[in-house]
Amino acid sequence: LQVTVTLSRIASAMFLFCDHLLWLHSHRLVSIQTKYWADTADRCWLYSIILALVKDWIYLNNILQKTAMSSANTSLVTLLRSNMHLTVDIVKNLADLMIPLNSLGHLKLNPQLVSFCGIVSSLGALLQIVNPNLRL
Repeated sequence: LQVTVTLSRIASAMFLFCDHLLWLHSHRLVSIQTKYWADTADRCWLYSIILALVKDWIYLNNILQKTAMSSANTSLVTLLRSNMHLTVDIVKNLADLMIPLNSLGHLKLNPQLVSFCGIVSSLGALLQIVNPNLRL
């Protein structure tokens, strides 16, 4: 779990570096190949999101193992309802996943769906900021 979180943060830092280079280029402070750096930024963002989803899977798997020991009647929906912090994080990360996949050309989504995913992701992040109990 710690390795996953660390690698996710490194990928996120690499994304931010690339994004800052693109911002500097847009303000004519540096000259870079925008297509290369935009694709690199999207790849780093994608790696960060995938690692965040792996982290969510590890948490979910740990919860499933604990509940399997206590009771066999618990469904996945019940587990997700009783662990809203995990549910919010999974939904946020799944919505986030669509954006770089679309940007890199792995998915062909219409702009409205990409915008909707961005809104869902932002709302999930906002919920986690407003209610610290929803942080993973």
